Amino acid sequence: MKISSETPSTLALTDTGAKGFVIAATCFFLACCLGYFRVFENNIPGVILFVGIGLYFLIIARYITIRIDKDPRLITRNARGILSTSIKNCNFTDIIGVEMHSRFNSGAIIRIGRGPKETYQLVLALHDGTLFNLDNAHTVGFDAGMPNDTNLLTGLSGIDLERELGRKIASFIGVPFQDMPSSGGPSLSLHVTGIFN
Repeated sequence: MKISSETPSTLALTDTGAKGFVIAATCFFLACCLGYFRVFENNIPGVILFVGIGLYFLIIARYITIRIDKDPRLITRNARGILSTSIKNCNFTDIIGVEMHSRFNSGAIIRIGRGPKETYQLVLALHDGTLFNLDNAHTVGFDAGMPNDTNLLTGLSGIDLERELGRKIASFIGVPFQDMPSSGGPSLSLHVTGIFN
């Protein structure tokens, strides 16, 4: 998720969900290649498989915009997908904090070239005990104990950037930020079991 605009009274954020759209486009391209170039003798199952995977990722991909307004003290989350659009609102008075939930998969069954992974997501904790998801869940793998999406120039990973964004949102709303710790996983990141939609 990234800040798209910021004023003293409004903070606008976007999460493109680009990974889902890129995977869908790649699957459609591979299906076209299998069909057009007739790579295999009986390529119909392969075409159907790639089209099916592409459709799945195209359907679940979401473009999310968040608008945080200090004047009406309201957060509006607009999630647009291929088949549906959902708009959710949350009043500042309902919020007790901003939290970064994450869960760690140590990779008990590790495939070649694949290591442990962490999924993380920013949420608003509400007074009634529910969570209000701000963005799409993000997954990052670890190579040699470090997140593999670490920017070599800044030394910050996607997890670090999401954490900083969570702190900024919390400060803007006027509530505390909490990074939920749990045991296990790489020492560079904190982990907790959370809700990931």
